[in-house]
Amino acid sequence: MPLTVKVNLVPLFRGLVTGAQPFAVAQEVVLMFETEVETLMISYNPEKALSEITGLLSRIITFTPQTYRVIVSVGNGYEHKNYL
Repeated sequence: MPLTVKVNLVPLFRGLVTGAQPFAVAQEVVLMFETEVETLMISYNPEKALSEITGLLSRIITFTPQTYRVIVSVGNGYEHKNYL
């Protein structure tokens, strides 16, 4: 049975973006994090999700042209519902 946890994604994504900053700088890409909400609770399998999110962010940075910006944003996508 896969392990699932319920966590606030805002600090998780803030930490992933902070951790990817040196890689983005090396690629000459500006990496930014912004949020419209302070809390976005979700249940997920951390082992699977973290590796997939980190891999996706790495690929985005790799294929973004130099001097471009990548903005990771967390916010309300629809009224009364939180989306990433």
